[in-house]
Amino acid sequence: HGPGSARNTGLTAAHGDWIMYVDGDDYLYPWSVELLMQCVLVAGTPLAVGSYDIIVDDHENSRNLRPENVCTKVLDNPSAIRALLLEEVTESPCAKVIRADIAAKHPFPEGCWYEDVMWAPRLYLACNAMSVIDIPVYAYVMRSGSVVHRNHAQIKQAQDFLYAIDTMTKTLVGAYPDLCGLIAYRRALELSRLHALLKTMGDDPRAAEMDALCLQEIKSLVDDFKGRTTIPIAKRKRIELIAKAPSLHDLALRVYDKFIKGRGRMRS
Repeated sequence: HGPGSARNTGLTAAHGDWIMYVDGDDYLYPWSVELLMQCVLVAGTPLAVGSYDIIVDDHENSRNLRPENVCTKVLDNPSAIRALLLEEVTESPCAKVIRADIAAKHPFPEGCWYEDVMWAPRLYLACNAMSVIDIPVYAYVMRSGSVVHRNHAQIKQAQDFLYAIDTMTKTLVGAYPDLCGLIAYRRALELSRLHALLKTMGDDPRAAEMDALCLQEIKSLVDDFKGRTTIPIAKRKRIELIAKAPSLHDLALRVYDKFIKGRGRMRS
């Protein structure tokens, strides 16, 4: 029934005070639980978030030593939402420990793709503060044939992605209308990812129609966050490029996917 249903089933069966989600083909490091639990217990926060490594297919991961001098940053709720919008923290349910009573109040949407995009804003809004460490505590194995990363996506996947983007945007605007500029940026960034997904669908007329609307909205959003220095320049330039020259953006993305993707910690 999909990852959302699987996590909800596990959540219902769990009896511990803390919850940690791990997908079946990924893995933790020997220090992952220790570092995250140290965060929540020392800082007294209901949520701790680390970063993650992306491992492409079966490429070897060379991390084998426990990180030293771990620096923990504690964010209040508004700061946590800003960090989420800027992707300084991930929306993935993984690389986190969550207090069980809060996790139980925020189950995952079921029967759809991109359930984490809808789930994360609600979780973050439910936490008065969170601890963050810039240490990889999770290895995300990206397989070329996986549901999200296969070359030819289904139209339902794109529809689910758009619905998830809409849900995330409405949730955050309702809670923090003063962050509308950053929310517009994040929406445009997600729409650029939706555009990349739609380009894998060949000549499907439904995908072409959705893509045209997607590109039109990206263009309309650019002015809402133009000149904001807090937005990462590379991602801001990506959105500006797709608004002006979608074909050039697509070429650059293909080069990125071939030569760079998987070498960093966070998705681009």
